[in-house]
Amino acid sequence: MIKFDNLQRVLAEFGNALSEQYKEKLTEDNRIASGRLVSSVNSKVVVNNNEFIVELSLEDWWKYIEYGTKPHMPPVSKILEWVNVKRILPTPMANGKLPTEQQLAWMIAKKIERVGTEGTPNLTNSIDEMVSAYEIKIEDALDKDILGCIDEILTIFQ
Repeated sequence: MIKFDNLQRVLAEFGNALSEQYKEKLTEDNRIASGRLVSSVNSKVVVNNNEFIVELSLEDWWKYIEYGTKPHMPPVSKILEWVNVKRILPTPMANGKLPTEQQLAWMIAKKIERVGTEGTPNLTNSIDEMVSAYEIKIEDALDKDILGCIDEILTIFQ
């Protein structure tokens, strides 16, 4: 049976590089509020029979940042938390007064209710870049593993 040690090593390297690339893209795109999403990014290689999977673990809400949302009314309390963490500065309302944090959170929630949120495909772009960068490394690792197995078999018959 082929052990695929080289493949597992390269896939682990791929997962780590993907995690770092995704974190960088989130940072560059100013998608960091509390830092919970960035700190949750982790990868591991899972082997199930002869299936090799690179798994990323992320906060459950990563998909809302990646794909955006349809119009919906978000919890104002969560928007208020976000306003506080991001330190969003309000602009004067039509009457010239600055809204309170609660009013600002309400206005943001109402806009999300009307138009939703726009996504930024940072994970998709990171995956595309890392697959391109690692495609040959993965092929080379498979070649080494298979050739190593063939050498072992040939040694047995000599």
